[in-house]
Amino acid sequence: MTGNYLDMTLIDFLDTITEKRQEYELTIGNKLKFIGTKPEFNDLISELDEEWHSQISPLLTDKQEYTTPFELTELEIFNYLEKITSNFDAVKVKMILTEIDVYRMMNLNERIHQESFNIYIKEGWEIPQIEVKSIIPGFTKFKSFNDYETMRRKTHPFSYMNINFAISVLKDKLNEDNDTTKESLKPVSPVVTNLHHQIFNDGGYDLFLYLVQNYTRDDKSPKAKFSYLFHYLKYEQLILCSQLQYISFLEEECKIKLSKIQRANLKYSDQIQPILGRLRSNFLKSLKG
Repeated sequence: MTGNYLDMTLIDFLDTITEKRQEYELTIGNKLKFIGTKPEFNDLISELDEEWHSQISPLLTDKQEYTTPFELTELEIFNYLEKITSNFDAVKVKMILTEIDVYRMMNLNERIHQESFNIYIKEGWEIPQIEVKSIIPGFTKFKSFNDYETMRRKTHPFSYMNINFAISVLKDKLNEDNDTTKESLKPVSPVVTNLHHQIFNDGGYDLFLYLVQNYTRDDKSPKAKFSYLFHYLKYEQLILCSQLQYISFLEEECKIKLSKIQRANLKYSDQIQPILGRLRSNFLKSLKG
């Protein structure tokens, strides 16, 4: 890696602005191997006796904490985005936004969830839970899941700040484009639209259409299918409206009549949500092609 932050790859840039820590593998003697970040090794050393301390400490002397040596300001983030998109070329901006979305979903969220969990365990904090009711008739048993969103707000309140800033810069630049520039986006990403902006966040309507077409497991039960889609898009912060507005939208635009949205249940959490997540990943990859 060069000494100029403007020469970083996009992945290195995203690792930098989300403060990804470097993992190391240290071997003590011929048998003991430790894998972890520099802060994790420092925590380990603090709990060991002097003999272990003297063996491990020298191994950490030249280790850097983060995957890159850079700590970027908002101006530097802007400058990097300006360069990688060739002065915010609309086609490249859209491509970078897709890459960031994939990184956030498949890398950042998983990393932050694991780090939050480790911090809760280390500090002895009670892990918050989300309870989901069983769908089996006659059973009222609830299944609990870790509430990672609540955990993240406590352990990593600023971890998404810079990546959200980068996304906002790119989206603002897209909004500044005139009609001719917007038209030039169509060959690269023909499904990208901003219809029904009062119902969906940016990209939400396109994903909704993709899921309607490709999630076929519950086609014979529209109430279940479109309830699952509502819960998934709401969780991913891609839907803005209330349940009643969503129901009205379905009736007006899709000719689907629902009396209410079913509650998220055990089947949704265990089976449906992972399927929708994989479909979203396929959708995002198709935009890159």
